[in-house]
Amino acid sequence: MYIQDTMGKPTIPIIKRAVLLSFLFAGVCFTASAAGPPFTVKAGLFDQNRPNDLGLQAAEGAETFTVFRPSAATDHYSNGV
Repeated sequence: MYIQDTMGKPTIPIIKRAVLLSFLFAGVCFTASAAGPPFTVKAGLFDQNRPNDLGLQAAEGAETFTVFRPSAATDHYSNGV
């Protein structure tokens, strides 16, 4: 049994809509979990005993620059917004 909207078109009853959305959501969740992690890290890549650089070296020719430096008149945290 369908309910008609204000334009006279049949609509899907709320119960059927809820069941359909539940199956759709379950399918998305199952697919996402079956795909595995989005990335992996090679074992031993990071040296946890060296917290300053994790055992990594800077790339040759790499340059650095300051994007944000807090002052007494500004917030002390910036997330890039």
